[in-house]
Amino acid sequence: MNNTINQVNRIIAKHTAGKCSVEEANADLKQLGVDLRIDPKANAIQPDEVGKYGLLDTGTGTLNKVAVKDGKLVDTNCGEMHAICIFDGHLYTVVGDELKG
Repeated sequence: MNNTINQVNRIIAKHTAGKCSVEEANADLKQLGVDLRIDPKANAIQPDEVGKYGLLDTGTGTLNKVAVKDGKLVDTNCGEMHAICIFDGHLYTVVGDELKG
């Protein structure tokens, strides 16, 4: 299971870094056998958004597209909740609104 989570995170990181399209990422996720998909209308990172937006995982089973600036989430604060953000090809732990690498 842990290996699958790592593979999912790598696929999503590749997408957030602009190294694969949402279609390619979703095909890789499907091939991996997981149900998680990136919604092209709601949370795909567009080429002009790389380095500006990431995908926030708070454990709800969906990824939320969030703006990131100077290592912080813009307009989002997770407080004490466990959360990760995959941003610009890297996985970060989120503490409040800060990305911790």
